[in-house]
Amino acid sequence: MSRNCLLLLICLLALHAQPLAAQGRAEAYIREGDRHFQQMAYARAIQSYSAAARKGAVNEHVTRRLAESHMRLGNTVEAERWYSTVVKFLNREPKDLFFYAEALKSNGRYEEAEEWMDRYLAMAGGEGAPRSNITGFARKYARDLGRFTVKPSTINSPFSDMAPVWLGNDKLLFASARSGSVAIERRAAINDQPFLDLYTVDILPGGALAQPELLQGDVNGKWHDGPATASLDGDKLWFTRNQSERGRAASGSIGFTRLGIYSARRGQGGYSGVRPFPFNNSEVSMGHPSLSADGQRLFFVSDMPGGEGGSDIYYCKLQDGEWSEPVNLGPAINTPGNELFPFIAADGTLYFASNGHPGLGGLDIFAVKPNGPGRFGGAINLGSPINGPKDDHGFIIDPTSTRGFFASNRP
Repeated sequence: MSRNCLLLLICLLALHAQPLAAQGRAEAYIREGDRHFQQMAYARAIQSYSAAARKGAVNEHVTRRLAESHMRLGNTVEAERWYSTVVKFLNREPKDLFFYAEALKSNGRYEEAEEWMDRYLAMAGGEGAPRSNITGFARKYARDLGRFTVKPSTINSPFSDMAPVWLGNDKLLFASARSGSVAIERRAAINDQPFLDLYTVDILPGGALAQPELLQGDVNGKWHDGPATASLDGDKLWFTRNQSERGRAASGSIGFTRLGIYSARRGQGGYSGVRPFPFNNSEVSMGHPSLSADGQRLFFVSDMPGGEGGSDIYYCKLQDGEWSEPVNLGPAINTPGNELFPFIAADGTLYFASNGHPGLGGLDIFAVKPNGPGRFGGAINLGSPINGPKDDHGFIIDPTSTRGFFASNRP
């Protein structure tokens, strides 16, 4: 009898030990995911939190972090799936409703997005809060008015290809995470893709594009290089790069490496003589440079303090061979969201991407006409087919306004 009891006791202990062990492993994955999330390594955070969820830890913390991580990476279908659970929590926050609405909008579900955005506005603003009118805006700007014909480029790869710019009269310069080197492949923690490098591609007679090649010279390094901009003759380059000191990534006080702007000149062996922009700062990011056609103004984005929120567009003016202090373009262009990828066309029109102005989902491309040197009017959404529910950005157009390029994560 005692033996039978002992065997029964062992069996019961084994049954209880299995969920306890699984719970312990789940907590380890959660701690690992938290560490990745704090380091903005969202792709790795998703792997850890997903492992915890498979172990049964589908709790509020894990669910919210999975939703946030997918949203940061633009995985809006997965973000919608996880946010649909987050918004049912009793202690949900206003931002949960906001990002759920944004995910729905990025997936083209405008009526549901409007419902949840209105709930967010009511929760955040109380009685008498404004309505979002997402469906009305979508009906207006989702119509294809025939102004543009859009087709995929022939140089796309399975990785991120983005930020095209003109390089002289017969080349394009763009940033890509494709692997163009036989050296050890380094990957960015944020999305687990290879670091960006700059590539050039010839524009053939008739407008077709040749095979892309790595930019020659000393610009491409260990970490992100690009987006970039070039002088009209292509002899000088300004480009985005992870800030570094003595060949090592320069981390700010919050523990991760910020972006900076650098310049290089073209010589016989490509671009060399890399120099930092005078306003680089390890505590803020600066990037996405765009040089005006006359070479007198350099536009760029930064999250430096004192802006409208998120990343704003600034410009510096060339005075006696030196760049002036950065000037914020103000609230007509910059919003509490993110303004990115500015491009100054030959006629002075500023094109940029934003998720803060009313749009069709994610980043949309906007245009503003100049009202004088360094001054612009109101932002106009370019509408369909340039913009859609997904992220659209990096718009450029030639001096005749007949041909251009942009990047998108649309299917």
